[in-house]
Amino acid sequence: MTQTRNPGRRLLIIVAIAFLTPFIAALVLNRIGWHPDATRNHGELVEPPVSLAELVLHDGDGQALPLANLERRFTWLLRLPDTCAEDCLQRLDEIHRVRYSLGRHAPKLAVRLIGAAPLPELPDSLRALAADSGQALTAAWSGFGQARPWSSWLVDDKGYVMLHFPPTLEARLIRRDLGRLVK
Repeated sequence: MTQTRNPGRRLLIIVAIAFLTPFIAALVLNRIGWHPDATRNHGELVEPPVSLAELVLHDGDGQALPLANLERRFTWLLRLPDTCAEDCLQRLDEIHRVRYSLGRHAPKLAVRLIGAAPLPELPDSLRALAADSGQALTAAWSGFGQARPWSSWLVDDKGYVMLHFPPTLEARLIRRDLGRLVK
């Protein structure tokens, strides 16, 4: 008896293995909880979603700064400490650089500083809000009142709080999240 060779069957098995191996590897990695750094947010997702669309904040000059806007702008709200010393100024410079590093997308991110501390002259990209803005935010959302200094939140153009950045999060990690979202 002669055995007939079937090269088509062997080729089909090799092709099937070549296509199914990455799929199976992805399933296994997903089941054990591994996710690549490039697709992971460093900020914490705010759940349940908080709408601040009706809230209109004001800057020190009394100009209205609504959180829900038509310009498709994100708003980065930062809670400042009670006093602003040298380390505070360095952190504000980092925040300015994070926004600046967004390049052509930088105008789509409005940075709003909330705190009672008197601040020196700031770059145009950083706008200090009026002293009563912190109280208005606390009245609209209890999560703001419980936050520590240097906590920050990203608010989308519809007025929903999306991400919370803890005070200990490095600026470069915040930049990664903003780079993915602000486009």
